[in-house]
Amino acid sequence: MSDVFMIDFSANAPSPFAELLGRFVNPAAVINRYLFHPNPQGARLVSPQVTLIMHEDEPFEIDWRWPYELRPARHRVEAGQFHLLPAHTPMEVAWEGEQRAVIITFRPDFVDRIVHKQFKGDAPRLRPQAALSDALVQSLCTELCGKIRAKGQHLRACAEAIATLLVIHLLACFGAGGTVQPSSAGGLTRAQQRLSLDYIGTHGRQEFNVDELAAAASLSRRHFQRAFKQSFGETPCRYAHNTVMAAAVELVLGTRKSITEIALDLGFGNFGNFSTAFKRHTGMSPEAFRRRNG
Repeated sequence: MSDVFMIDFSANAPSPFAELLGRFVNPAAVINRYLFHPNPQGARLVSPQVTLIMHEDEPFEIDWRWPYELRPARHRVEAGQFHLLPAHTPMEVAWEGEQRAVIITFRPDFVDRIVHKQFKGDAPRLRPQAALSDALVQSLCTELCGKIRAKGQHLRACAEAIATLLVIHLLACFGAGGTVQPSSAGGLTRAQQRLSLDYIGTHGRQEFNVDELAAAASLSRRHFQRAFKQSFGETPCRYAHNTVMAAAVELVLGTRKSITEIALDLGFGNFGNFSTAFKRHTGMSPEAFRRRNG
């Protein structure tokens, strides 16, 4: 899967992977319904906007991999579940059979306004996530999809209001590197999950103290680390590191900043340390990664 396909779901450009079934264009977002063709061999896809994909058909399995992960993760996707794609973040995906889905791409200036107004310019960072479940997201996506081919002067204002609520909810609940999942046996409570994600969102670019975070969650270090992994599938340190690397990929591909500037922005002491960490997780230097995927 060496080729990278830029998939702009807000444009009318033809795609080798999907057929457009309907579209509603709004200043806030572009709402589409697509029929995806089988893609068992997989491809590397990247979108220039924050994109949400909600599945509508029978359950199926999808292989989903960040460029720097060694193996793809296989997810069983049910109707109503959705995937999140941050802007300029290439993903390797593969699936069997034809699949219908709602695709919502949020216009960058619209997202920027929400970040500035609702999050004081410092919104939680999204990372690619697959097969997510959230009743409010499903309901809002269904409402937006209902605007396709509908008529009425009120539709634009209605769609923009729904899209605003959806973006705020996505950033608040699925930002800072991950989503707050329902508490499971042996895992963190919802409050402890949110506290942990907020802490990692603040300290994830530096070495943080696991004992301090465990104490804030009113747990011993051992209990906290076990409960954190139960909830998020990774240790706190690995989760924080992956959050930093997700930010690194986004900055390398989505900005014109120099690699040195990015290294400093992410809290690395120097260019060499950043380049080594980046290459360890992507298999190539930041410069090569930008040339290949830019």
